[in-house]
Amino acid sequence: DGVLRQFVPEVFMGFGSKQDVAWPAYTYQLIDNSTIGSRVGKTNLAQPDSAFDGVLDTVLLTLLDTTSTPQELAPFGGAMETQVNVIYPYSERITLLADLGFGNVSRLSIGARFYSWHLFKFLGSGYTPDGQVGTPVFTLKLGRAGKGPSKLSSAGLAQLNVKATAKGDSIYAVTALDTVLTTEYVNLSQALIARVDSLYRGNIKDMASDVANEGVEKLTKSGLGFSLGVTWPLTRHFTLHGNWTQMGNIKEYGGKLTYYMRSVEKADPRVNPDGRIRSLILALGGRYDTGSKQSVLDFDLVFPVAQRYTLTSVVATDLKKFTRVGMVFKTYLKGF
Repeated sequence: DGVLRQFVPEVFMGFGSKQDVAWPAYTYQLIDNSTIGSRVGKTNLAQPDSAFDGVLDTVLLTLLDTTSTPQELAPFGGAMETQVNVIYPYSERITLLADLGFGNVSRLSIGARFYSWHLFKFLGSGYTPDGQVGTPVFTLKLGRAGKGPSKLSSAGLAQLNVKATAKGDSIYAVTALDTVLTTEYVNLSQALIARVDSLYRGNIKDMASDVANEGVEKLTKSGLGFSLGVTWPLTRHFTLHGNWTQMGNIKEYGGKLTYYMRSVEKADPRVNPDGRIRSLILALGGRYDTGSKQSVLDFDLVFPVAQRYTLTSVVATDLKKFTRVGMVFKTYLKGF
């Protein structure tokens, strides 16, 4: 991983398709029945309390048009993603790790990588940038992570439509018009009643939007969890990786196979910790998110530029609608 007791920073920047989350089909389905009733009404409206006294016992969904078939809720949020990793080789067998990510995926985690002993001697001897051939390497990270936006897009909010039959009553009219009515509500002009009903439906839409956004926050809120990985150098040219992550709404597992075009031995001027300088390293992997039911292929192309620098291009795609590309820059501050 580098010179002992020397920090190794790694910066990743990516963009592309928005992160897929386990969204419901339609926006109104983000409104949880547990959030409606006595809690909704007074606390979510700018109007005085008396304006919505009659709404407190009304289920919010009954005021919305949920019978039509609007466009299904599509992934939304920022397309950019940034992550900074810090690697600190602490000893010959232990490397400390720290990750900070923000953008469409947020992450804050710390952990360690442990290089075990030569357990599978039948695989032979020799070294790879991932460790000694036949020696498993274990990685454990603990932290907080999540993916997806915290608010609905304008297109998502546009799906919330209030029934045309939803109408205000006399109590709402008093508050909405900000005056004391001297006549019965039923005797108001039709134009004035239409204005009151329009304001009423607008307030219902605002209320529904607030509650739906709360549903988004529940789905994308970062949560505590872990990431467990195993790396197994099979030969001097091939390394097998496995990973299992459970952090917030990120619930995925996967694997990856790395191929080194030119093998390396112990440190010398022609290599850096990632491989032989100016020799390509190819990695192909896949992962499956059990929450969003999404399968993604990962293609990495690693190029050790010099003893201190490594560049990596990253492509992730489900071969359908989801594609993200990025670049990783890694530097060894005191050389190798």
